[in-house]
Amino acid sequence: MKNNAICSRSPYQVKVALELVDTIKSLTASAQKQLLELLYNLSVNPHPMQSYKIRGAPGLYRILSDQAYLVYRVEEKNSEVFVFSLAKP
Repeated sequence: MKNNAICSRSPYQVKVALELVDTIKSLTASAQKQLLELLYNLSVNPHPMQSYKIRGAPGLYRILSDQAYLVYRVEEKNSEVFVFSLAKP
Protein backbone atom coordinates (compact mmCIF):
# COMPACT_ATOMS: atom_id res chain seq x y z
CA MET A 1 0.00 0.00 0.00
CA LYS A 2 1.46 3.34 -1.03
CA ASN A 3 1.08 6.32 1.30
CA ASN A 4 1.23 10.10 1.21
CA ALA A 5 2.77 11.73 4.27
CA ILE A 6 0.84 14.55 5.93
CA CYS A 7 1.89 16.65 8.91
CA SER A 8 5.47 15.40 8.97
CA ARG A 9 6.61 17.97 11.61
CA SER A 10 4.21 16.82 14.32
CA PRO A 11 4.99 14.15 16.95
CA TYR A 12 3.34 11.53 14.72
CA GLN A 13 3.63 11.32 10.97
CA VAL A 14 0.22 10.78 9.35
CA LYS A 15 0.14 8.78 6.12
CA VAL A 16 -2.92 8.33 3.93
CA ALA A 17 -3.30 5.43 1.50
CA LEU A 18 -3.13 6.63 -2.10
CA GLU A 19 -6.26 4.59 -2.79
CA LEU A 20 -8.20 7.18 -0.77
CA VAL A 21 -7.38 10.13 -3.05
CA ASP A 22 -10.55 9.79 -5.15
CA THR A 23 -12.70 9.56 -2.04
CA ILE A 24 -11.09 12.68 -0.60
CA LYS A 25 -11.56 14.53 -3.90
CA SER A 26 -15.26 13.62 -3.87
CA LEU A 27 -15.77 15.45 -0.56
CA THR A 28 -16.93 19.05 -0.52
CA ALA A 29 -14.36 21.76 0.15
CA SER A 30 -15.60 22.20 3.71
CA ALA A 31 -15.47 18.43 4.30
CA GLN A 32 -11.91 18.33 2.94
CA LYS A 33 -10.94 21.14 5.29
CA GLN A 34 -12.46 19.31 8.26
CA LEU A 35 -10.67 16.12 7.22
CA LEU A 36 -7.32 17.94 7.08
CA GLU A 37 -7.95 19.34 10.55
CA LEU A 38 -8.76 15.84 11.80
CA LEU A 39 -5.57 14.45 10.23
CA TYR A 40 -3.52 17.23 11.78
CA ASN A 41 -5.09 16.52 15.19
CA LEU A 42 -4.22 12.82 14.81
CA SER A 43 -0.62 13.83 14.12
CA VAL A 44 -0.54 15.55 17.51
CA ASN A 45 -2.59 12.96 19.40
CA PRO A 46 -3.52 9.70 17.63
CA HIS A 47 -5.69 8.63 20.57
CA PRO A 48 -8.25 11.44 20.99
CA MET A 49 -11.26 10.86 23.25
CA GLN A 50 -13.59 10.49 20.25
CA SER A 51 -11.56 7.60 18.78
CA TYR A 52 -12.31 3.97 19.56
CA LYS A 53 -10.09 0.93 19.50
CA ILE A 54 -11.37 -1.75 17.13
CA ARG A 55 -11.84 -4.99 19.07
CA GLY A 56 -9.85 -7.94 17.83
CA ALA A 57 -7.59 -5.75 15.71
CA PRO A 58 -4.48 -4.65 17.61
CA GLY A 59 -3.41 -1.11 16.82
CA LEU A 60 -6.53 -0.26 14.80
CA TYR A 61 -8.77 2.66 15.67
CA ARG A 62 -11.84 4.33 14.24
CA ILE A 63 -12.98 7.89 14.48
CA LEU A 64 -16.12 9.58 13.22
CA SER A 65 -16.36 13.25 12.39
CA ASP A 66 -19.25 15.13 10.81
CA GLN A 67 -17.84 14.54 7.33
CA ALA A 68 -15.78 11.36 7.48
CA TYR A 69 -15.40 7.99 9.12
CA LEU A 70 -11.74 6.95 9.37
CA VAL A 71 -10.08 3.67 10.21
CA TYR A 72 -6.41 4.00 11.02
CA ARG A 73 -3.49 2.14 12.51
CA VAL A 74 -1.10 3.64 15.04
CA GLU A 75 2.49 2.43 15.10
CA GLU A 76 3.89 3.78 18.34
CA LYS A 77 7.39 2.46 17.67
CA ASN A 78 7.76 4.59 14.51
CA SER A 79 5.42 7.40 15.62
CA GLU A 80 3.24 6.88 12.54
CA VAL A 81 -0.48 6.91 11.86
CA PHE A 82 -1.70 5.13 8.70
CA VAL A 83 -5.18 6.03 7.45
CA PHE A 84 -6.34 3.23 5.20
CA SER A 85 -10.11 3.53 5.18
CA LEU A 86 -12.28 6.59 4.70
CA ALA A 87 -16.02 6.67 4.22
CA LYS A 88 -18.70 9.31 4.23
CA PRO A 89 -21.00 8.85 7.24
